[in-house]
Amino acid sequence: MPRLPLLEPPKGKDYHHRPVKGGHKAMLLGREKALELLSFALRNCPADAAEAVLLSEESEVTRYARSEIHQNTSERNTTIYIRAEVGRRLGVVTTNRLDERGLKEAAKLAAEVASSSPKVPHFPGFPKRGGRAKRRRSFYPETIAFGPDKRAEAVARIVKILDTGGATGAGAVTKAVIEFAVANTAGLRRYHAVTFASCSVVAERDGAFGRAESSSMNAAALEVEDVARKALATCLKSEDPLDLDPGEYEVILLPGAVAELISTLGWMGLGAKRVEEGESFVLDWRGKRLAPEFVNLVDDVGLRPLPFVPFDFEGVAKRRVHLIEGGVVKGVVYDTLTAAKAGTEPTGHAMPPGSIHGPMPTHLALLPGKERLKSIVERTKFGLLVNYLHYVIPVDYRKTVVTGMTRYGTFLVEGGKVRRAVRNLRFTESIIGALSRVEAVSRE
Repeated sequence: MPRLPLLEPPKGKDYHHRPVKGGHKAMLLGREKALELLSFALRNCPADAAEAVLLSEESEVTRYARSEIHQNTSERNTTIYIRAEVGRRLGVVTTNRLDERGLKEAAKLAAEVASSSPKVPHFPGFPKRGGRAKRRRSFYPETIAFGPDKRAEAVARIVKILDTGGATGAGAVTKAVIEFAVANTAGLRRYHAVTFASCSVVAERDGAFGRAESSSMNAAALEVEDVARKALATCLKSEDPLDLDPGEYEVILLPGAVAELISTLGWMGLGAKRVEEGESFVLDWRGKRLAPEFVNLVDDVGLRPLPFVPFDFEGVAKRRVHLIEGGVVKGVVYDTLTAAKAGTEPTGHAMPPGSIHGPMPTHLALLPGKERLKSIVERTKFGLLVNYLHYVIPVDYRKTVVTGMTRYGTFLVEGGKVRRAVRNLRFTESIIGALSRVEAVSRE
């Protein structure tokens, strides 16, 4: 496949308020201005070494409930993180003041915080080079042009479809333009801009609910009507639910439910700091078979439809990481500090400076299997089909035990067919225990 160039806004200050098709404007700093701000902060930081990170987001949200728009918001915020190193001591300060005085004060304070902090003996220094970053188109004028009028049109299309089934809708239609830049005194400089849009639909009729959603870096690719139809279909099937006795059931998890469990597993146990602190299941399972060979869990920034940012908050290029491969637990993700402690290389998963959680996977995916969802349902004699999971919270990190509720569509499967809705159920389960008992992963 040909390599796509990174599509970024034109360089220079003239891009501020640059109009796009339809008259909409992108309030972007641009590469030159973003790196200029970071360089100024670094020059004014009286430390042995320093790093500066810029995160700027212009987001707009149109919310609706009972099939009527009730809120339209727009927010722009730019945050600069300054991390100073003084004698292997680290200090972090954040500011959203972009004037010279504000940046000077933040840079000076970061050095002062570092001077009074405990030593970090394994600190390897800030990276000189971040590695070769992946390339992919991530900046779409169609998303910039996805203003209040077009988002209102999207809501109208959603409501029109829900009306055909006598349901009302609630949810949100959003867009965001995000700029991300990293610079340090070792000479590293990175900048990237990305657009992102999403729509969510919760359909309701007579106390029955259904949910569906879509997201993309290109607002024109949002599947607005399909999302509304899926939410409506689930809602109508969810009426007159059966009360089911608590117990153990075979469960078929749809993508929304799988995503909730996998993302929870990610922050509970797939970051290197969790391993350091003795909280990760990887300590017990690294190199061992946990699940069937068709279970493959990766973290890959190239996966769609998540926002594409090719490097982390230290400017290190994001790598594809096989976390569970062929059912065998392979490892975790690293930033520069945890990698230095473990004697390995960073994988490009640093969180914002000062984060207490350490590196985290950000683009998790359970890779598709070979079977169709339909065939999995057809061979299920008695079980449950679950659309979404709600309020999943940890009980035991090391054992990955969580508790939560089914939501927005839970159905009884009997004799290979989806028979009827059941009321939402609470569950308490080990995520790795569930993975060990997986019988199939669908193509979907």
